[in-house]
Amino acid sequence: MRVREPLTTAVGDVGSHVASQLLESGVMPRPRTVLVISSKYVAIAQGRRYGPEGTIAMEDAVRIAGAAGQQPEFVELALRESLVFLGHALGIIITARREGVTPNSSIDRSNAPGGVAVLPPARPFQTADEIRWKLEGLAGGPVGVVIADSRVLPLRRGTVGVAVAYSGIEGVVDERGAPDIFGRRLRHTYRAIADEVASAAEIVMGESGEMTPMALVEGLEDRIDGASHRPDETYVSPSECLYFRAFAEAGG
Repeated sequence: MRVREPLTTAVGDVGSHVASQLLESGVMPRPRTVLVISSKYVAIAQGRRYGPEGTIAMEDAVRIAGAAGQQPEFVELALRESLVFLGHALGIIITARREGVTPNSSIDRSNAPGGVAVLPPARPFQTADEIRWKLEGLAGGPVGVVIADSRVLPLRRGTVGVAVAYSGIEGVVDERGAPDIFGRRLRHTYRAIADEVASAAEIVMGESGEMTPMALVEGLEDRIDGASHRPDETYVSPSECLYFRAFAEAGG
């Protein structure tokens, strides 16, 4: 769904704002469809904008900023928004958040109003619930909501979509124990349904000047569960992560 002009200011109620934008565009969600919405759009709607004024950089941020060639106040915010600081490269601060490893803790200056940076959404799973409740009134039935951001994958060029949060849709499906086509039982496989939906929607939402912060995805009727979800459904600690464990064991 294209918008006429970029969102630059906070709104009082994100769910009501999203519903009004859909009504204005004439794109109405039908029961058992999934709305994918840009995390940056949600964050701007929440007023999550950053300017260097009013932020005091602590000692760790000043030290890291000096090594990375970054603004200390920006690094301070990146550290505040992270679970774990992992390092820096090419002037980018690498951290871990609930949605995975992130550059600059998902703080982004691209497509940001007024030259400021935009912080990641606050309370993303709760916000996904609030958007879903409004949309279900429009649709007259259950819908799913995915708040999506983009990420780069190790050793891969380009970005893919990832679900920052979701509501009303099965985000992760445990397929351990299910047989493969030759009857062998899967031992470790989970399917990241919400991430797959986010990545599919980003084909049309884009990364630059598309002005398309939302997309409706159909054909996922069997994945709509009408339920609220939690961040711990998707997050695994570094000790549980395949890549982190491999790096730790190789270094040990």
